[in-house]
Amino acid sequence: MPDKTFLSREEIISRYEILIEEYIKHINIEDLTMIDMVNKEILPAVAEFSHKVNDGLQFKKELGLSSRYEQDIASGLAEKTDKAFESMNSLKRHLALLMDKGSNIETCCYIKDTVIAEMDNLRKYCDDLELIVSGDLWPCPTYGKLLFGIM
Repeated sequence: MPDKTFLSREEIISRYEILIEEYIKHINIEDLTMIDMVNKEILPAVAEFSHKVNDGLQFKKELGLSSRYEQDIASGLAEKTDKAFESMNSLKRHLALLMDKGSNIETCCYIKDTVIAEMDNLRKYCDDLELIVSGDLWPCPTYGKLLFGIM
């Protein structure tokens, strides 16, 4: 009859360390992917939309027409774009610091307390921009398309 024993202390510690390392790698991949998407897709789309809004604003000003809507959109875009850009750069700095942590436990605590919070901030800023930028310029499927549309 086979011996049915529990894992030894060493086996439990070994499995724990493997799970911690997988978690760190997983978050690192998510960070890099998020930074890449924001830097190469979202911010360029926002810049293109902002350029169109500013062209319309300038055109209306030249004609002496009211441009409160365009001014409000341009101002909101600039503010939210700056926040997203700053948050992305902060996430890059946190990612660089992540590699300098001593133990895997310290790294996991830093991820939990700092990195994930900054990822949430960046996500919020991008979600805010999604609500402003024209759907034809937005590089990712919008919530509306995901929930109600057929691709």
